Amino acid sequence: MNTKLLPTLLTVAAVALLVGVIATLGYQKLTNKSQTTSSPTATSQSQAADETADWKTYTNNSLKFSVKYPPDVTVKTDEEGFVWFSKSGATQTSNTEFFDALNLKIKTGSLGGQSLETFANKQFSLSSQPPGEVVANVTKTTLNGKTAYTFTIKGLGVFKHTLVDYTDQYLWVVDFTSDPTNQGFATIVQQILSTFRSLN
Repeated sequence: MNTKLLPTLLTVAAVALLVGVIATLGYQKLTNKSQTTSSPTATSQSQAADETADWKTYTNNSLKFSVKYPPDVTVKTDEEGFVWFSKSGATQTSNTEFFDALNLKIKTGSLGGQSLETFANKQFSLSSQPPGEVVANVTKTTLNGKTAYTFTIKGLGVFKHTLVDYTDQYLWVVDFTSDPTNQGFATIVQQILSTFRSLN
């Protein structure tokens, strides 16, 4: 072998080795950084799931659903057959309209062969009779990945009605939550609805 080429080959080999070491160290640092970055996401997802871990479960076999709710929320059935989840806020007073309270009603039933849209329009028509005032007309939406229709009526409070299709059954949700003191009632309502399970 040519002795003049030997130093050049050794230099090229040393540079290649150095580039390889730097590339390996850079890759390891990048991998560790992305693992560190993804850890809080996994933690926050498990925290979100854990937020309802100590909640109670309400099961209604006749209405064929179950749902989880916080232990400080009151549950009762009203005269229309809705299951009513409620919690008063700090400024709510008795025997007045709800201006500071978590209020969520849930009911299920048969569509009786009619479409969910037809049923929603009928309920809108009934609910918007005086003294009810229309805030939002019937619009198509989704809830928990299912087709739904929603409308909002103002009376003694603002009532957002959402009717969800459950294969010839409806899920009727009425949310009239008001949270002027920012206690997180709207978030709790969304968490309650996210735990809804049909028993069909």
